[in-house]
Amino acid sequence: LTMVLAALQVTERKCAHGLKVKAEGNGRVGGYLVAFGFPRDTHGEFFTGRTDFGMDYFDGPKRPVYYHHRQDGGEQVVREEIGYIYKLLQDDNGLYAEAQLDMNNPYARRAYNEVLLGEIGWSSGSAPHLVDGTEDGEITKWMLVEGSLTPDPAAGPRTTVYTVKFADVAPTQ
Repeated sequence: LTMVLAALQVTERKCAHGLKVKAEGNGRVGGYLVAFGFPRDTHGEFFTGRTDFGMDYFDGPKRPVYYHHRQDGGEQVVREEIGYIYKLLQDDNGLYAEAQLDMNNPYARRAYNEVLLGEIGWSSGSAPHLVDGTEDGEITKWMLVEGSLTPDPAAGPRTTVYTVKFADVAPTQ
């Protein structure tokens, strides 16, 4: 897989994998939803290219996006979606995702501002009964059901989210 960059004139930033990304205030964001390999995440687990994300069970890439897995730091639960994933592509680094945020939603605006400040990352969501792993921490099955933008991603800076223009910064075949 090759990396393609076809973004236009706006602020330029560089992500953890060295890909430059251009920024614009359109509510579109992208980055690695899942990073493969090491170091392990904060739970002591890791994904690989062999992980089954259940991509064949869904009709396309569309998944909901939430803020901080439907939480807001304290006891408040944010139940509404703040956007949706429209692109999922796997390469040697991980599972890349792009999403459109609902800029009319206050939590989406908050998340987008945190993206602009470089303070937020992707975190993928599944359900306990849809997850399998090995004793050494490798996640072998992770039925991907949602993506969250969170200030505390388990994979740290490897899943930092960036703003993108027209969804043209992604791994492609």
